[in-house]
Amino acid sequence: MLEFDLSPEEADLFLQEAEELLLQLNEGLVQLETASGQPEVVQSIFRAAHTLKGSGGVIGHTKMAELLHSMETLLDRVRHGQMLVTPELIDVLLEGADAVRVLVGEVSSGQESGLDTTPLRATLSAFVDGKAAEPKEHQETWPPLPLTPEAEAEIALAQLNGMRAIEVRGRIERESFAPGARALQLLLALQQCGKVLACRPRLDELDDDWSEHQAQAVLLTDDVDSLTSLVASISELTVQLVPLEGSAEEVDEPGATVPAATPVARDAEEAPRDQEAVAAPAGGVQGGNGRAAPREATQVKWVRTSVERLDKLMNLVSELVTDRNRLMQVRGDLLQVYGEDEGLTELSDALAHVSTITDQLQDEVMRARMVPIEHVFSKLPRLVRDLARQLNKQVELVIEGQDTELDRTVIEEINDPLVHLVRNCVDHGVEAPEERTRAGKPERGRVRLSARSEESHIVILVEDDGAGIDVENIRASAVNKGVVDAETARNMSDREVIDLIFEPGFSTAKVVSGVSGRGVGMDVVRTNIERLNGSVSVQTEVGKGTRFELKLPLTLAIFPALMVEVSGNAYAIPLTSVVEASHVRSEDIHSVRGRETIITRGRVLPILRLDEFYRRNGHHGSGSQYVVEVRWVDTTLGLGVQRLLGRQEVVIKPLGRMIGEVPGISGGTIMGDGRVALVMDMPSLVKTARRERSGA
Repeated sequence: MLEFDLSPEEADLFLQEAEELLLQLNEGLVQLETASGQPEVVQSIFRAAHTLKGSGGVIGHTKMAELLHSMETLLDRVRHGQMLVTPELIDVLLEGADAVRVLVGEVSSGQESGLDTTPLRATLSAFVDGKAAEPKEHQETWPPLPLTPEAEAEIALAQLNGMRAIEVRGRIERESFAPGARALQLLLALQQCGKVLACRPRLDELDDDWSEHQAQAVLLTDDVDSLTSLVASISELTVQLVPLEGSAEEVDEPGATVPAATPVARDAEEAPRDQEAVAAPAGGVQGGNGRAAPREATQVKWVRTSVERLDKLMNLVSELVTDRNRLMQVRGDLLQVYGEDEGLTELSDALAHVSTITDQLQDEVMRARMVPIEHVFSKLPRLVRDLARQLNKQVELVIEGQDTELDRTVIEEINDPLVHLVRNCVDHGVEAPEERTRAGKPERGRVRLSARSEESHIVILVEDDGAGIDVENIRASAVNKGVVDAETARNMSDREVIDLIFEPGFSTAKVVSGVSGRGVGMDVVRTNIERLNGSVSVQTEVGKGTRFELKLPLTLAIFPALMVEVSGNAYAIPLTSVVEASHVRSEDIHSVRGRETIITRGRVLPILRLDEFYRRNGHHGSGSQYVVEVRWVDTTLGLGVQRLLGRQEVVIKPLGRMIGEVPGISGGTIMGDGRVALVMDMPSLVKTARRERSGA
């Protein structure tokens, strides 16, 4: 265990400050590449490095302080105009920032990371002395795996019997959704090929929270060919086999060169900063022309508080909202029995005041949980910059609306979808400079990322000015990969064909690389967004570009819903999905191709009777009396219900493992009369209805 000179409370403050300074350092370095003539940008980076160095020295983290001192010396040369800013210079400084993040993690975990900063400090010194070598891929450090005396004796005996002792080094791509799963795949593959004598991480350390990008093992084997075949089949992984005698042999995917992965920091949530967000261009060899204004702190009185405390406060408010609804229901019941009298009038006045206070308290707690989407957007310029250099493209990232706020639970879930969409725009959307020149476009492509509030939703746009999506190419690729058959593909509309990009395993890439081609990513985007009761839609034009539109709720904890009754059971339909509700007579319902429909406002609206939909789950009932028109993305549907119970603020609760997943249901809530109502899941419900209409 590592020990530093600070208390637990001081450690929390150190980590919060370090996270903010690292974010400022990364943002500033990306801006510096495209705005090298702005002294305020260099000064901001220099201050961040200097402050981090001082903090590291105060707590006794010598390795971090020494590395930051080398970075500070180089930045000082840039600050005084003694050194030109080049992509190679930015590369090594960003590499230094990544290393500092690893060292800050040592303070958080108390564990030695094994990171050797000596080569990196030597590279930084070479830049300062003007002796920097030609750019080359950074050599990763692999701390030796400790072996027990028994293991060393077993190696010696096995080598006499013709077996080989090999150190296996697995480098997991930094953009990997599940690095723990890749490490587990590697260790399981090794167990099939021989005996694992030591490994890092251990199997019992691999869970959903494991987020390292290196896995090591010492293996005894007599079948190296099977070993190389197995490990080469694991995606998002590059493996190096190093015989303990010292020689090394590389194992990469057949027919593909997997370049060094683009670092994508998965930061913990930062505390709010009273600073203006900066929209920064990120690019290839040539930078954009956007100029970043210096950040100026404002005098604001605020205190830090833990996320756990906010969560507890939100849970208490949720319970208060439920009890408020219950009291309102009891008041209504009493009025029906006793009518208006003096006591009930006083009770009504008190309840009205409690209801107002509850609404205000709910609003304040929701505001306290709101986080600017800047905390997600600010990580993307670095991603675009590194990816553009890796693909030899010139890309400018334009960010707008970064001060738009979202609930922290939503913020935590949208990071990965946005990373995949931006990567998709840079990789598949924006063309290479020579292709853009032939098409009459500027060499530098543009990716635009924007956010705006829209009633109780936030709308996020990710768009590029690239080649657009070729519908026929998607159609042919889907048939070749077996996603759909040829007959189905011919009968699909263009919109339905474009939706195929969200199917698991679908990809149009001709070559599998470290960036794309495995068919993962876009399916995760839609899955994650729909899990938040949101939606994602695509607009594209060949030769002009593609736009992805994400629509998300501002919060997941409490939301308004239309309460309805079906077969004696209550359901909550999120009000954001409701278009209108109307009473219908049996003669207004028509049958079109065996499906019930009504005509509303000159449109044919298909009906899904909820009593019939849930009959297989134990619900029974008679025909519909009301139709609630709902919309999800560009699909509208009429839900047949028996009664409308009114509008209510609902607190959603998970169904639990005992019940599991129910089609069209995302959770439950407690109504004012004490009954449990099921909360409708619009994406799941509309998808099911669409499949039934198509006969799938």
